[in-house]
Amino acid sequence: PHQNGIAERFNRTAAEGARTMLIEKNLPKFLWSEAVRHVTYLKNRTPHRALNHVTPHQAFWGKRPDFTGIQEFGTNCWVLDRNQPSKLDPKSKKMVFTGYAEDGRIIRYWDQASRRILATHDMIFEEESSHTTVTPMSQPQGERAITQQQQQNTPTTTPLTPLTPTPPLAQ
Repeated sequence: PHQNGIAERFNRTAAEGARTMLIEKNLPKFLWSEAVRHVTYLKNRTPHRALNHVTPHQAFWGKRPDFTGIQEFGTNCWVLDRNQPSKLDPKSKKMVFTGYAEDGRIIRYWDQASRRILATHDMIFEEESSHTTVTPMSQPQGERAITQQQQQNTPTTTPLTPLTPTPPLAQ
């Protein structure tokens, strides 16, 4: 038991990370294996002290990991539907992102309708809604900054003016 403390610690870290992600996104517990897989994916791309602050990915493959397009677990994504029955049907379906495949270019997603985990590269992520920036309360303008930010995020409306008829053009 004393010899595998490092592995047990990582298992605990992975389980806690998976639980946190599932609770944060309000996802069902049967997705725990996908959450652990995503935690492991991220852990392999963070620097490690035992490897002289090199990522495990870089130590194994000899190149730095690519972080472009990395997404949060449980984010909504739109997957291209290749089995479109008619031209008027939607071209994509809303799914839930669950992680990356081995090479990182293909994403894994959860299809809620069929309750299956599938993989594709034909997808886009849903943009996040506007965020409200909260300044710390230790600053004297804390509450004022919050209300100003909220006012900036609300759309401004201009009153509509009635249309006046225009005279016909002379010929």
